[in-house]
Amino acid sequence: VEVHVRLAVASKLFSGAAAARPQAAANSSVAMFDAALPGTLPRLNGAAVSQGVVLAAALGADVRRVSVFERKHYFYQDLPHGFQITQQRRPYAEGGRLRFCELSRDDAAAASAAVDGDGDGKKKKGKKKKKKK
Repeated sequence: VEVHVRLAVASKLFSGAAAARPQAAANSSVAMFDAALPGTLPRLNGAAVSQGVVLAAALGADVRRVSVFERKHYFYQDLPHGFQITQQRRPYAEGGRLRFCELSRDDAAAASAAVDGDGDGKKKKGKKKKKKK
């Protein structure tokens, strides 16, 4: 299972641009590296790595002393570099467990609203329910 999380960091993982916030306008926080301007290089966010290591330890994962970032080359319109930075072969942690329990539909809807952070799970359903009088 692959799980994605939003870390509480001030800047992006590989650039000095401010980390995106859910309410921010699209493309409102772009550094020169993000725009793939020639000559720009990635700058690793140490706070993000530290938080990732803490999470890995909390999940009981094996944290490695050495990890490697590498480029995975492919072309998409929304990928200006022509590559994605990954840790596919030597990640900083592997293994670990995330335990969870089965939720009823009502509990799952409440958990979903809390996880996505908007506080209004109904907003994403597309239809507004009329209040009964």
